[in-house]
Amino acid sequence: MSGFLWLIRRELWEHRAFIYVPLVVGALMVVVSVLFSGEIIAALEHAHGKITALAEEERAAIFSALIGQFAVAIALFMTFVVLLYLLDCLHAERVDRSILFWKSLPVSDAKTVLSKLAMAMVVAPLIVLASALFFGIVEMIVLTIHFAAAGLGPWEYLWGPSRIFGTITFLIYAVVVQALWHFPLFAWLLLVSAFAKRAVFLWAILPPVVVIWLEKVIFDTHWFADQIGERVVGVFPLAFEFGSGGHQIVITDEETGIELTARLSELINPGPFLSSPALWIGLVIGALLIAAAIWVRRYRDESI
Repeated sequence: MSGFLWLIRRELWEHRAFIYVPLVVGALMVVVSVLFSGEIIAALEHAHGKITALAEEERAAIFSALIGQFAVAIALFMTFVVLLYLLDCLHAERVDRSILFWKSLPVSDAKTVLSKLAMAMVVAPLIVLASALFFGIVEMIVLTIHFAAAGLGPWEYLWGPSRIFGTITFLIYAVVVQALWHFPLFAWLLLVSAFAKRAVFLWAILPPVVVIWLEKVIFDTHWFADQIGERVVGVFPLAFEFGSGGHQIVITDEETGIELTARLSELINPGPFLSSPALWIGLVIGALLIAAAIWVRRYRDESI
């Protein structure tokens, strides 16, 4: 186990973008909120009467996503970091010939490949969570000052335990769901990284494109394209209860109707997700692709 943890540390040492990207994105968001503090205070003062008239659930609807917004922004940028990492991690060690050194050590190919998979499925989501919590709390401290300046009670509106814990629960659920759902995509990228001699990006996208084109030409259908699209974004309606009338409230003023979710934790809906055949089929396919990536790394010629 300690050897595997050292492999994870190695990946973090060699790929600092996993650390730097969340720090930069979170810091920029906090800076923007500070720069626009005057506008925020003015908006709060203008909405003072409406905010104080809201029920507890409606207040939670407005402010429970403070941490969530950081998680969304950081996760979007981390997605690109993870995809580029998976495409490069096994290919780069053949390019710089460092694979010869690592194979001389008592570290199995399976552990090496699994450590890189763990970076995408475990370490990156944990970094997103930690960064979102840290910068979300910093943002809440900034907003506390804004609320106090606007004459609103910061604890009553921002720091309620149910709002904070509900948001954290939602974020943990979200990253676990996405990691499991995207597992076959991660595994495919690792296999391509282990196999391709050059043009790794083209090797990653051309085979699916060719399959989609052949299906269209031969059968005039688009089943495979639908499956890929479902694998990329299909987890959201499957694992979350968006749009349910029991979990939505509507706040309407004279000009605008704003529909908000009462509590993020109420959107958690694991039943359809866990019972979906697509989830378990994807996990099986992903496991086969990881096994193929381990085999390729073990027997692949190290030369480029």
